[in-house]
Amino acid sequence: MTVEKERFPDGILILQPDFTVVFANAQAGKILGQQEVNLIGAVIDIEGLNENANLIHALDIDQTQKIIELRTSPIRISSKTYILAILQDVTRQFDIINRLNLAIEATQLGLWDHQFKTNTTSINSYYATMLDYTFEEFETGSWINLVHPVDIQNLWDVWNKHIAGEVPFYAVDYRIRTKTDRWKWIRARGLVKDSDENGNPLHFIGSHQDVTDQKQAQRQLQVLYAITAISNEFSPLTTKLENGLREIVTGLFADAGVILRYGGGQDDDRLTVSFVSDPSTGILLDQFPYSLELEMTRSATVIHSSEKGTLPRLIAQCNSTVALAFPLKARGADFGAILILWEKEQPIPDLELEIAAAATNQLSEMIERERLREIARVAEVDRERQRLARELHDSLSQSLYSVLLTADGGQDYARQGDIEKTREIFASIKSTIRQSLKEMRLLIYELRPSILSNAGLEGALRHRLNTVEKRAGIKTSIQYTLDFRLPADLETELFGIAREALNNVLKHSHAGTVSLTVKNQEDKIIMEVADDGTGFDHPADPALAGFGLASMSERAQKIGGFLSIRSSPDHGTNVHVAIPLPINPDRCKP
Repeated sequence: MTVEKERFPDGILILQPDFTVVFANAQAGKILGQQEVNLIGAVIDIEGLNENANLIHALDIDQTQKIIELRTSPIRISSKTYILAILQDVTRQFDIINRLNLAIEATQLGLWDHQFKTNTTSINSYYATMLDYTFEEFETGSWINLVHPVDIQNLWDVWNKHIAGEVPFYAVDYRIRTKTDRWKWIRARGLVKDSDENGNPLHFIGSHQDVTDQKQAQRQLQVLYAITAISNEFSPLTTKLENGLREIVTGLFADAGVILRYGGGQDDDRLTVSFVSDPSTGILLDQFPYSLELEMTRSATVIHSSEKGTLPRLIAQCNSTVALAFPLKARGADFGAILILWEKEQPIPDLELEIAAAATNQLSEMIERERLREIARVAEVDRERQRLARELHDSLSQSLYSVLLTADGGQDYARQGDIEKTREIFASIKSTIRQSLKEMRLLIYELRPSILSNAGLEGALRHRLNTVEKRAGIKTSIQYTLDFRLPADLETELFGIAREALNNVLKHSHAGTVSLTVKNQEDKIIMEVADDGTGFDHPADPALAGFGLASMSERAQKIGGFLSIRSSPDHGTNVHVAIPLPINPDRCKP
């Protein structure tokens, strides 16, 4: 009997009806911190103790708190009634539970347990405080009424698919309204536990996590990054605005968008439809063949199609019920407005307002950058005109004036009957006119639209040699071995260097042949322009400043490259450029 009771894992007490101990095993003494013999005759005084009790009680034993579970039931021994008490030390289990609760509190998870039989849901306190409620005031049965109407259908679809066994977990993100009328993003995760004999679920347990900041930052970053990338594209402003609008519409889970631009003069308050964009069906302006004159306040606002006015009518014509309108500005002045449209009537959360405001600011900055680029383009055109005017003055004007003076001298020699001198004069005139024709062809070529963007560097170089040098009587050759397109900025600068080098050949070298090479050598792109002309002393020749060599060197440095020149009198000139190979060149032939 002694061995058996020591092996029993639980503490056992047999009590008289007045809770006096008449028997205790060794495990009971160990749990209660006393020798078992010392327990005999002691009275167990615990609040709530009776003959059918199930209690959790805390005891202080040797300055240490111990948690015990006590279960009692009546028994009869030798026709007498006693109370059987079973004791278990559950201190460790309670410690684990407390640690788990601390972990849940640290991770800020709202926990829920839905009972299908009673259709009731139990939650922890953080579930309620996450939504700005107290635990006592939150009604668990009303949570679905707080979900954003656009998100409800998807939530129920995922819920039902998990219950049906189509997906292993319940996992969905949705928006929910808090007690203070704010909108939060909730990440819900859950799992069906236990089923009845017919396979119907009994428990559905899960967690809620507030991911508002994460969602907000992620969506805002995606939209802003996309608009920034669009603003750097080489495309017209209208194309950039339309592509930017599509990104905003997609980022806000909207259905369509409209860009409106102010028409008329600077003080004209009327707005005209610029274009309408739908990311799924591609609604364009040609589906709105008429111009709408609109009036609008210059501030962010929510507009409903049920309201009176021109803008609500436009919203209705776009098959939408609600729109978010933001003004577009450029250089502080009003440029127009942007409308983000939703087909279903719904509240516009402050989350969408923040993202739309940031994105609209990006569009406004894009408009301002395009305005500055246009100013720079016009300034560049003016500079190019001035350069061509200088070229005409420095080359053709002086050449023609020289021909005029030489012709006057020729007339004098002709009157004197000096045939030999007259022939020399006409030979000089012929040479001067031939050089002038070369320079005229060069100027005509430079006045034509650049083919660099369409034909690429190789096509532009071949076109240049065929159009200018060959027609000037210079033999040309080109070796272009790159099998990929270079980035636009590299092609622009390399073509500028090659053009300047070829201009020097045409104007100064009196070359009979010129060769052009572009190749990939290890981790560099190499370009060489070589001719068999008169050459020059490099770098001692003071006339170098007029050869555009500084401009070529600056272009090479601008793209991280290096330019070198080899030349000497009567041995031609070689212009050598080396630039780093781009990390990710577009490996496709133009």
